[in-house]
Amino acid sequence: MTEQVGGNAAAVLSGYVDRIVALEVQAAALNSDIKDVKKEMKDGGLPVKDLIQEMKEHERMDESDRREARSLRRWAAELLGQPCYFSDDPVPFDEAIDDTQAERAKSSIQRIIHLDTEVKEIKEALKDVFKETKGAGFSTSAVKVIVKMKQKAGMSEKWDEESALVDLYRKVVGV
Repeated sequence: MTEQVGGNAAAVLSGYVDRIVALEVQAAALNSDIKDVKKEMKDGGLPVKDLIQEMKEHERMDESDRREARSLRRWAAELLGQPCYFSDDPVPFDEAIDDTQAERAKSSIQRIIHLDTEVKEIKEALKDVFKETKGAGFSTSAVKVIVKMKQKAGMSEKWDEESALVDLYRKVVGV
């Protein structure tokens, strides 16, 4: 059965596709930024995953949880015979941390967390658009195919040729 989409429905569908493409482009750009920041941190010799995890845990804790975690870390360090310093502790001169590097690391981690939050918000917005699309009676799987085709068209000059070949093959096979 062949169905045609015309008039207002075509405009509505086109609007959904354009919104989805725009959101996916934004998400890709943010993911690229995250990758770049992580690479800079790795190149600087920083343990990226550990630092990000630590920062996320720290942001989730309230002040009493932070005090308890600090106390447990000091106790564990004492048992192991290892030094344990916190940002507000006086640090011996020979173990002093470069403040510029520490601030840069903190800034980078906060940027990654912020970008990651933006990506999650975009993914939620994409879910909402697909729900709207489905609610309007369009097939979300077909819309996803169209979105991929539209993205590919924007990235490749061969799109017209490939599209023509696909149409030709469909006619030959009878699809």
